Amino acid sequence: MPQSGHRRVHTNSGDETYVEAKINGRPTYCLLDTGCQFSTLPAWFVATADLQPAGVELFTVNGDKLTVLGRTDAVVEIHGKEIPTTFLVSEHVDEIPLSRDFLNANDFRWQFGSGQICIGEAVVPLLPCPVCGWVRRVDGINGRIEC
Repeated sequence: MPQSGHRRVHTNSGDETYVEAKINGRPTYCLLDTGCQFSTLPAWFVATADLQPAGVELFTVNGDKLTVLGRTDAVVEIHGKEIPTTFLVSEHVDEIPLSRDFLNANDFRWQFGSGQICIGEAVVPLLPCPVCGWVRRVDGINGRIEC
């Protein structure tokens, strides 16, 4: 189910924070983010015609304001369980974080030591960060390439 052009980065155990999912039937990876207040979708993931006014603001950890284009309702499917979800939509996010409210409301139990989550009775393996196969930005100062 990995997105085209994605591969998994092999990291140390304990770095697994992503789950394979489908959003409105579209395969993707979602970041489980207990520090995130709102589940968020990148703007490229949704049609602007599907957006409703959001009425909230988003900020980065360092306090920078992110543009919120609106909100949208979607169905997140994880391990066969379909979960209706409201997402904020921003052009300033590349990943799909599932917030702590999403995790709590759906009885996710994170088994940190074993790299898995439990959703009800289902045990779902977590994955390390997926890496895209294309370059999004090149940092000219450090010569660093970010995916």
